[in-house]
Amino acid sequence: MAGLLPLCPADPAPPGSSPLGSQVHAAAVNGDRSTLHRLITADPSLRDREDQFGRTPLMYCVLADRLDCAETLLKAGATVNKADHSQRTALHLAAQKGNVRFMKLLLARRADWLQKDLEEMTPLHLATRHHSPKCLALLLKHMAPGEVDTQDKNKQTALHWSAFYNHPEHVKLLIKHDSNIGIPDSEGKIPLHWAAHNKDPSAIHTVRCILEAAPTESLLNWQDYEGRTPLHFAVADGNEAVVDVLTSYEGCSVTAYDNLFRTPLHWAALLGHARIVHLLLERNTSGTIPSDSQGATPLHYGAQSNFADTVSVFLQHPSVKDDPDLEGRTAFMWAAGKGSDDVIRTMLDLKANIDINMADKYGGTGPVLTPPQPSDAAPSSRHGPPASQRPPSRQVISCFCGLACALCSMCGFLAVTTGGKKGNYSVYSALLRAAPSPYSANICLHRM
Repeated sequence: MAGLLPLCPADPAPPGSSPLGSQVHAAAVNGDRSTLHRLITADPSLRDREDQFGRTPLMYCVLADRLDCAETLLKAGATVNKADHSQRTALHLAAQKGNVRFMKLLLARRADWLQKDLEEMTPLHLATRHHSPKCLALLLKHMAPGEVDTQDKNKQTALHWSAFYNHPEHVKLLIKHDSNIGIPDSEGKIPLHWAAHNKDPSAIHTVRCILEAAPTESLLNWQDYEGRTPLHFAVADGNEAVVDVLTSYEGCSVTAYDNLFRTPLHWAALLGHARIVHLLLERNTSGTIPSDSQGATPLHYGAQSNFADTVSVFLQHPSVKDDPDLEGRTAFMWAAGKGSDDVIRTMLDLKANIDINMADKYGGTGPVLTPPQPSDAAPSSRHGPPASQRPPSRQVISCFCGLACALCSMCGFLAVTTGGKKGNYSVYSALLRAAPSPYSANICLHRM
C-alpha cells in the first residue's frame, strides 16, 4: 500500500510558483475559511493550485479534515477529480483515511470512484484497509454491476485486499455485491490464499466467509503459479486454527503438491509444526504418505531439521514408515548425516528395530545431505515465492556419526579422526549405545 507523502504546509514554495500558492494551501490545512475564500475570489486559478507533490487545496482539506473549507472550494468550482503526482484524487485520500463524511461530499460532486492511481488502485481498494466497512459500503452503493472487481496492477480486487487485511465484514459485503471469489491475481492467488496466509487465529472468520459462498473442491485446492494451495500458506504461517478449518472440508487435499513436489505435510515437517503434522495426518484420507521429487517423505524433512517432537508424531502414526528416498536413504540416515541428535535419540527410542548399518544405493551408511531449508518451502514475505529446491549432495562419508572418518589401520573398522565435527559426537555416542557391540556397528574404538 503506497503511503501518503509528508504533509508540510510550512515547506517553501517550489521554484516558479507564486507565494499565494503556499498561502492557499496553508489556509486549507489550517481551516482558515475566510482567508481561503478571499484568496480564491481574488485569483480563481488558486482553487486548483498544485504544490510540489501535485496536491491541490482540496486534497489538503481532506488530509487535515477541513470539511467546511472543502465545501468552499467545491462551491467555487475546484476540480474534484484532479490527481496529484501519484495519480491519487481527493477521493483516494478520503478513502485511505477512512473519512466517510468527506467521501459523501466528494461523491455528491461526482467524484470518480473508478479512477486509478499509479498502482492502479481505486478508492475501493483503499477503503478495504479500515476495520469499519462504512467507506466500502458507501462506494458500493455508487457502483454498477461488474465494477466491484476492478483490479490493481497486481490484478488484485478489493476482495483480495479485504482477505489480506483479515476483514470478514468487508468480505461478506463484497460477496453480497457479486464480487468474484475465483479471480487470480498476478501470482495466481485467489482471495482464499490471502485469507489463509495470516498468522492470526481470527483469520478463520475470513476463511469461512469465502468458503461459505462456494465450498467447492476446486476453490479449496486452488493452486497459485507456484503450485501452492491455501493450505500450504496456512501451514507456512503455523496457523493451526486455519488449517483446522480448511481441512474440515471434505474436498481439501492435504497431499496437494506444489511446483517443487512438496505437500502441506512436507512444509509442516520442515518448519517443525508438530500439532499441525498430527492434524494433517489424521485428515489424510488418501492413506499414503507423499514423497517429493527426490523420494523424500515429510519424515525426512522433520528428521534433517532436528524436530524431535515432529518426528515423534510421525513415527507414532500407523500410516508412517521410514521409507528410503530415491538415493536409498532413510529419514534416520538424513538425521545422522545432519547431526540431528535429538531426532536420533527419538527414533532409537521409538523404533527398536532400526538398522543402523543400512546402506544407501552408493554403499554409504552416513550421507552428508544438503536438505531443503525452511526458506525454500515457505514464502518469506507476502509476495516472495520459494527459492529453487537444492537437491541432496552426492557426497558420502563413512559412518552414521556425521564426523570426518577413516579406516582404522588396526581393525579395519571406521574411526573418528581429529578433523571431525565435534558437534556431532552425541550422535556418534547414541549410535554406539544402540549397537549390540562396537563391531556390529562397524565402529572402531581405538581412537575414542
